[in-house]
Amino acid sequence: MILPLRHRPPTGPFAEPRPHMRGRYLLRDPKKWAAMVTLDAAFALAPVKKGPVPARPQRILLADWGHLGDVVTTFGAISILKERFPGVEIGMIVGNWGSAAIRNAGLVDRLHVIDHPLLNRSDQSRGEKLARYRETRRAQMPTIRAAGYEVGIDFYPFFPPAHPLFLQAGIPARLGYASGGFGSLLSGPADWPDADMPTAEPVSYTHLRANETDS
Repeated sequence: MILPLRHRPPTGPFAEPRPHMRGRYLLRDPKKWAAMVTLDAAFALAPVKKGPVPARPQRILLADWGHLGDVVTTFGAISILKERFPGVEIGMIVGNWGSAAIRNAGLVDRLHVIDHPLLNRSDQSRGEKLARYRETRRAQMPTIRAAGYEVGIDFYPFFPPAHPLFLQAGIPARLGYASGGFGSLLSGPADWPDADMPTAEPVSYTHLRANETDS
């Protein structure tokens, strides 16, 4: 029996758009969502040292290892940070694919290029992408630790987030979105607003101020 077309759910461009989020996560796949919920619950039970944002930080590490458009949306937020904290030293974790944009903008003092394999759109094999990630991460982590960053701000709201590297680098105050997962590792997790605004704004200024200490 062939049902009339009106009894079938619309497909293609006529289909109902899928929601961007499941709960607080920017994930559509139910299996990935379940895995992320489980991981976050496990990390929430672990003793993770977290620190407040100092009132006058001297060194801030930013991160957005997304692609060119993602990196460009951070420019306004970086300018706000530089105005709020004159003389602050700013480093930034980016992928190789976004490094030219931030380097040419002249907004940060130091770049840390780390190419995550899940964001690598090159024609390399999976093994080659993983090797590239390990190589760039191994090269940059000692430099990040040595810089003594006091605050880490992860602008990237999707999976995979960069802020687990903040914890590994010993950065005490860690801000970012919970929507990409691992929010329990953050000192101040921000909820994704699901609104038409640059992705960097909520964690760059308002959220940073909410997590400040007077010391």
